[in-house]
Amino acid sequence: MTAVALFLLAVAGYALLVHTSPQYYWTQIDTAVYRDGGIAVRNQPAMLYALELGAARLPFTYTPFAALLFAAGSGASFATWQVGLAVLTIGLLPVVAYLSLGLAGRPAGLARAAAAFAIAAVGLWLEPVAVSGTGRSSSSPARRVSSRLRFTTPPASTTARSRHGGRWTRTS
Repeated sequence: MTAVALFLLAVAGYALLVHTSPQYYWTQIDTAVYRDGGIAVRNQPAMLYALELGAARLPFTYTPFAALLFAAGSGASFATWQVGLAVLTIGLLPVVAYLSLGLAGRPAGLARAAAAFAIAAVGLWLEPVAVSGTGRSSSSPARRVSSRLRFTTPPASTTARSRHGGRWTRTS
């Protein structure tokens, strides 16, 4: 299957970029916050939202359920945590593409699976975003999924609102 080979080639290319220039492609600010949030849940759960986490000293802004998920793997070393999240995220790219194609009406089968792997390969080819000298751009796979999910699910603050006259107004 050509699409699987293209996806594996894209994964190998991404791994090569990370290996040759980790200072640009492996700076994962959010990943440190996820892991530190998981550690905080295990050690001092009441303080989770008051702590400043990771080297960037950022607050934990995810749900308590997400914190519990992060707690499950936070006992691993940071390097293992980084690799684990990258493998999980990259491995889920074709799965998410496959499910999305199903939602778009493509019938299940080998053609849909091939298209999903091709989409995932293109997604990885478009990925290499290096962190600039200012350190302002984070490019971890986990962050990309988190950012994409943020735009596909409505924030909790908008669920109790309705569209009225071109502006969002509270309904309760």
